[in-house]
Amino acid sequence: MYELYELSPDDFDGTLDHWLTFIHPDDVPEVLRRYELGVQETSIFSMDVRIRRQHSGAMRHIRSLAKLSRDEGGAPLRAVGMNWDITDHIDLAQAVFEEKERLRITLHSIGDSVISTDAQARITFMNPVAEQMTGWLASEAAGMPLRDVFRIVDEQTGDPIPRPGRNLSRPATTILSQRRGDTDRARRRASQRPRFSCSGAHGFRRDHWCRTGVSGRDQGPHAAAGTGTFG
Repeated sequence: MYELYELSPDDFDGTLDHWLTFIHPDDVPEVLRRYELGVQETSIFSMDVRIRRQHSGAMRHIRSLAKLSRDEGGAPLRAVGMNWDITDHIDLAQAVFEEKERLRITLHSIGDSVISTDAQARITFMNPVAEQMTGWLASEAAGMPLRDVFRIVDEQTGDPIPRPGRNLSRPATTILSQRRGDTDRARRRASQRPRFSCSGAHGFRRDHWCRTGVSGRDQGPHAAAGTGTFG
């Protein structure tokens, strides 16, 4: 404990007021609120806080957990607990968040259509081009099965292609039907048919991506689909 705070035993008197001087000022109000809750109700204090090390001045993230002991009348006597440094965990979580945000911005702005699903093939992300192609807003499609949004049909018969995301290999007459179901609009010329593929994203089995090589602009009610695999 003393090493974590860069203190010697003589540098800390063991009181709450003294401990609060090590805490980041912005965290102090919440620390006091939770400590009071522990005194009045739970007898437990648990919180992640920021501290300033006393010699180096380095800011660290710690997890503090303590239990209050009480006298026979129920009055609190002392708090006994532990602190441990979670700075590396916090830094890693922040780095992962920033990386995901950069990826989200990239996928949102590219000219290809991108759909992401979870392991149950339920949609977790669609970029604007995918919205244009399918006729679904990302907010509406979130959580829906891929097959209900990414509807591939046979151009000749209009029959739906079952399980479109799994190892599909279809002729050029396979098309993607938009949400509004309008089948009277003219098809795109065969030379304009885009490529379609689905695959596991860099080996992450719980996150899959569907990507088409079209801009989504000037699409009719259908967008053609070629070959692909999913998972």
